[in-house]
Amino acid sequence: MKNTVDLLNDEKVLVERCVQQDRKAQKRLYKRYARKMYNVAYRILRDDESAQDALQEGFLVVLRDISSFRGDSSLSTWIHRIIVYKSINILKREKNVSFEKVESEFSEPFEFTVDEYKISIDQIKEAIASLSDGYRTIINLYLIEGYDHTEISEILGVSESTSRSQYHRGRKALQQLLKNKFYGH
Repeated sequence: MKNTVDLLNDEKVLVERCVQQDRKAQKRLYKRYARKMYNVAYRILRDDESAQDALQEGFLVVLRDISSFRGDSSLSTWIHRIIVYKSINILKREKNVSFEKVESEFSEPFEFTVDEYKISIDQIKEAIASLSDGYRTIINLYLIEGYDHTEISEILGVSESTSRSQYHRGRKALQQLLKNKFYGH
């Protein structure tokens, strides 16, 4: 017979136990995902206290609504989406971030390649962190979190073309930042 800890490592059993309000299972769920989800919130918010708030608010929703988890995606993906939404809500509320509505499409190619300049991942992360809240949010959601523009438009409450144009502008700003900061161009 498996012990309780082994059973709680099984995602389905963990969810079932959380639905039953099992405190050990809830604690296990939090411990399993909290660090990763904090990092998601922090990439969006760039503030420890705000990221902690997003994490706490997000996990309250997770534990309250765990019975609605249907298993269509992994538990991690479901929690991730909740944390992203909470982070975006906090970003909008605390920093009054808005996303410019631009309805034009951009077709010019991205001219900057990392290989060309030998830039490290840490340097790219540093540059992304220094972007404006709006650009940083779109870049993070698209490049790092893997959302497409349809999903980003739903999360942010903007049109797809606004998401695309903000991504394009953010990418250009990132390109210029990297050129200026690391290579003095």
